[in-house]
Amino acid sequence: MDFQKKWGAQVNYTGCIKDSLANGNGTAFVQDNVNANHIWIFNGFWQAGELNGYAESKNFETRAWYEGNWKAGLYHGQGVLRNPNGDMFTGQFEMGTLTIADRIEFVNGTTILN
Repeated sequence: MDFQKKWGAQVNYTGCIKDSLANGNGTAFVQDNVNANHIWIFNGFWQAGELNGYAESKNFETRAWYEGNWKAGLYHGQGVLRNPNGDMFTGQFEMGTLTIADRIEFVNGTTILN
């Protein structure tokens, strides 16, 4: 996978590689070419250059993060997402979209349980 082409960013990948693609456990540090403060870390299991299985992502500028299962580089399965504003969503994700919210915790202290 060409990280530069996919994300338009500078990427430093450390981990397992197969056929020139991230494959197995690894970590990618991604820095945006436009905003140098926009830095993501993706740590987890890769398959054919995409996150697949359990992984974590963290953005150091916005403090957003996701921890849980991935499929084809998207949130997929059980996971927890924290938005930049601090709201947290725990539940089931389908190809990047929260479909079943088990718990939502808003930064104002309100909690909604399903």
